[in-house]
Amino acid sequence: MTLNTENNKNNSYDGVNYSTQPQPGVKDKYFKGQYADEEVIAFFRDHWIKLLPELIIFCAALALMAGLIFNFGAITNASPSIFVSRIMLFFAVMVFGYLIHRFFWKIISYFFHTVILTNFRIVEVAKVLFVIFVHDSQQTFDMKEVQDIQKKQDGFWKNVLRFGTLIIMMSSSDIKTINYVPNPDYHFRLVISIKRTY
Repeated sequence: MTLNTENNKNNSYDGVNYSTQPQPGVKDKYFKGQYADEEVIAFFRDHWIKLLPELIIFCAALALMAGLIFNFGAITNASPSIFVSRIMLFFAVMVFGYLIHRFFWKIISYFFHTVILTNFRIVEVAKVLFVIFVHDSQQTFDMKEVQDIQKKQDGFWKNVLRFGTLIIMMSSSDIKTINYVPNPDYHFRLVISIKRTY
């Protein structure tokens, strides 16, 4: 991958390259804050295994709710009064409604969390959906500040399901950890390749 050297010459002054700075009047192409001459190389979301515990809880709650509905008559007969059985049903519906809300909230938050690899930097975009608010955060790490990158993929399931962790060490001694990276070998080699080309 090569950058347009002619554009780099036009955007330089006194030996300083300004091509990585946002250009006024240029609309963000793929994500908010994208530079004018910045290319998106790849992007990824967390591995699907992150949603597995939520899926198990949701399926268990669904099975319990179905059993409660189909056996509501027997539960009513066994309860001391109709009022008590209705109270139990009310709380069961409330708990099930909360679990449904939590499950879909987790799915939406999962798709709103994205890591973008460009020819200049690593961008992590996270949007967390609350009841009526959306928390929007964005972290960027310039390739020139990346000193070293490590890949961790310990354990049987991480190797079988192909997910792991990328540990990025910055020049400021900060350490950035990206968990649940799908196909960590590919993204590890890709970041190294972008870093060498930068």
